[in-house]
Amino acid sequence: MLVDSNGYRYTQKVDKRRSNVNWRCCVRNKNVTCMASVLERGDKFIKGRQDHICETGSSLEEWFSQQSDLQSEEENICLPLATFDKLEVEEISEEIEYMHLPVATSHGKEMLIDTKGYRYTQKADKRRAKISWRCCVRNKYIMCKATVIDKNGKLTRGRQDHICVPTQSVKEMTKKLKKDALSEESKKDSVNQILDKAEACMDTFDFEMAQKHCQAALEIEPDNVRVLETTGNLLVEIGDVEGAKKCFGRAVSICPDSGYTKYMYLGQVFEGQQAIDCFHKGIDIMLSEKKQKANKTSEISVLNNAIASAYCSIAEMYLTDSCFEDKAETQCHENLESALQYNPNNPEAYQLMASYFLSTQSNQHAKEMIKKSIALWLPKLKEIESSKPVGGEFDPVEVCPLSYLSRISAVKILIEVEEFDVAEEILQMLLEEDDEVIQVWYLLGWLHCLQDTEENKSYARYFLQKAKKLSQKVDDDSYVSMTSHIDELLENVGPGDGDTEDWLQKSLERAKKNEDDVSSDDESSGEEEENMEH
Repeated sequence: MLVDSNGYRYTQKVDKRRSNVNWRCCVRNKNVTCMASVLERGDKFIKGRQDHICETGSSLEEWFSQQSDLQSEEENICLPLATFDKLEVEEISEEIEYMHLPVATSHGKEMLIDTKGYRYTQKADKRRAKISWRCCVRNKYIMCKATVIDKNGKLTRGRQDHICVPTQSVKEMTKKLKKDALSEESKKDSVNQILDKAEACMDTFDFEMAQKHCQAALEIEPDNVRVLETTGNLLVEIGDVEGAKKCFGRAVSICPDSGYTKYMYLGQVFEGQQAIDCFHKGIDIMLSEKKQKANKTSEISVLNNAIASAYCSIAEMYLTDSCFEDKAETQCHENLESALQYNPNNPEAYQLMASYFLSTQSNQHAKEMIKKSIALWLPKLKEIESSKPVGGEFDPVEVCPLSYLSRISAVKILIEVEEFDVAEEILQMLLEEDDEVIQVWYLLGWLHCLQDTEENKSYARYFLQKAKKLSQKVDDDSYVSMTSHIDELLENVGPGDGDTEDWLQKSLERAKKNEDDVSSDDESSGEEEENMEH
């Protein structure tokens, strides 16, 4: 840009037919088109024929002050000012120094910058033993032919002078590079803080706020692997599986051979063999990390748990999506054995092993495996709820290593192997966590139907009626088979006690009253015996 002493501003237009540069007034819009111009011929500026028909802008001193403020605040490149008062360009006699920047261009090539702020890119001259550095300003508006010749390490200016605007000097460039390095570190810190907030929001199921935090992090560092993984995990939570695949896929393309977490997430969103391949890739990375951390016991323990979980995920794939694959049973059993090898106290592995034995009609082995699984988490969960300490140490934050849905799956296995008491105990605990889950009420009704007594039928009616009432509030096709089975079970048990909403409460009150009566009868009989003795 060109600014004159009156405050008018001009932009450059090269006239290729003549050896001059035409500067046109900046005011060109639908309301005013100012035709005023300035001609640049060599070192001189000459006012054009047309006068200004627009209003003047800031004066030269004011404009220069504004540009200086912008440069300090926003690190913008400060443009040189040319005025009509100074027509001759003075020759600067100071010695020019140069600095090499190893990877400075957009293509990752070397760049040369001098003390005036001009930049050069390298062009090798194969005909001679020298290297020519050309000015970077080469576009459709300006083709600067200034050069620097490198002869055996000695840099000298070429014949052509610069016709372009310099950017930053060596000192300014060095200062900016240091500042950029510091800003990159602060940027990473700010991104990590934003992601911590996003994860905290996800923990409290505030997905809307978590989405805002992830969007802010993506705007700062769109190719940050942690940003992509956190965003992908959020998208899985809100049901956008395709969006999650894109985020995790981008993370893999950026960093394919380190960081196993993204492969675990991809294994969850993909299906079949594709998911299994993702889990295997994650396991390979974890095994590699484990070798590098041979002396760090705590980190190795975390990796062992993650490896075991990955093997459990593969085994579950062979029990569900890939159950018709060749040797699916063998693959499932081998992966579960591998999981227990890395973490012998993994309740998920024992529960999946019980499912495996049920699929092979080995109910006794299934009962043994599910009992081992339950023993690893149920006593600890009961301890928390009853506040009565039991033996062994555990993490109070991670009360139960199995999710709500995994515990429902455990109940189904317990019902299959006829461990009704433990199954009912777990279901009652699940109701205390969330009493709006249809499947929990349905399973309570079903297990009481299987224990074919009049008292159990009453309980079955009550629980099944609750499940049916909840299912009527939900418009979801996935509950169709469950509701039809509920109707079938209610028809089998027939009408009777348990049909009313307050039946269970009244039943419990009657039972408590009977207990009080029995205890009072025992006390009175004891007093009569004492009187007879006296």
